[in-house]
Amino acid sequence: MKNRVINAYFRLLPTKGLYHVTMDELSKEAGISKRTLYRYFETKDALIDELFNHFFDRMNHEIDETIRKNNCAEDIFDGMSEIVCGSGQTMINPVVLEDLRQYYPHYWEKLDRFRINNIEKVIHSVIEENPECAKDIDPRLVSKIIISSMQAILNPYYVASNNLPIKETARQMLAFFKRGLGINSDN
Repeated sequence: MKNRVINAYFRLLPTKGLYHVTMDELSKEAGISKRTLYRYFETKDALIDELFNHFFDRMNHEIDETIRKNNCAEDIFDGMSEIVCGSGQTMINPVVLEDLRQYYPHYWEKLDRFRINNIEKVIHSVIEENPECAKDIDPRLVSKIIISSMQAILNPYYVASNNLPIKETARQMLAFFKRGLGINSDN
């Protein structure tokens, strides 16, 4: 039943965000009574916490699988692009990001830490697989450059003020980093 509610919330996120979804709307979307909803989630905050845990678990699994299945840096970056533009779209959209900034800053910080940890994991994997791509650059600097860029660009302020589609922005950033690390075989 919990997964049913979580999936219903995920379906509402792109248009309603986190904050504006009511428990009435959620119970209707999940096809359960409000009473049943409260049996599983005592508060909306408990539900949002479970939503984030579910999202982080799913994303970690997809990222770990991408790293495990791919043996070259280009494939890892391409896999990350697919994850960000696929599953990541659930939480990485302007409505949700604005809600995080305005109403749930502690979840914004949690999402940011999650993002940083996974970027570091991917960069470590890429550099470990292709030490020549950053042989003259300390891997800590590569991580910091990529993380800082993502924090500056993939945030609600920058995306909204420049009227950029977040999916395309993320895709272009990954393409830029691939080129910069010399792992883009297409160009």
